Amino acid sequence: MSSVTVRPTLESDWKTLKNLRLKALQDSPDAFKVTYEKTKTHSDSEWQDRAAQRTPCHYLLAFDVEDAIGMVGGIVDEQNEFNVVAMWVRAKFYSRSIAEQMITKIKQYAISQGFEKIVLRVSWGHLRAFQFYTKLGFVRVTEKDLDNSNFGLNSQKMEC
Repeated sequence: MSSVTVRPTLESDWKTLKNLRLKALQDSPDAFKVTYEKTKTHSDSEWQDRAAQRTPCHYLLAFDVEDAIGMVGGIVDEQNEFNVVAMWVRAKFYSRSIAEQMITKIKQYAISQGFEKIVLRVSWGHLRAFQFYTKLGFVRVTEKDLDNSNFGLNSQKMEC
């Protein structure tokens, strides 16, 4: 088994970040607030800014040697909470603890920025994701969020 590395994106990773994000949106459209159709219209310079950490969202990529296999982002919302966003791992790597490594790294980043906890939203009905986050120590904060203004319609907020 090869070694997996999780690290912050660099500006030179912009194509990789773009391709992974678009793949995630095609693979699991109900898991994200944004759509593939909207996201594919973003310019190359927007992707370069995202990868270079020049936008509010801080991105990490997971690599199996040189193959990008997962991504996660973190952003501070209007309530000054550090939100985990854009979490996705290629299906064939589900059983290799990649997602756990990415959550650990994004939480370490949040703590380094002065946050004591991280929050995320799980689309209602995504039982596998809910169970995964529960296993990592997240607890449900809200039963159901019907307001589309905060990371997704029909989602549940969790924190760790």
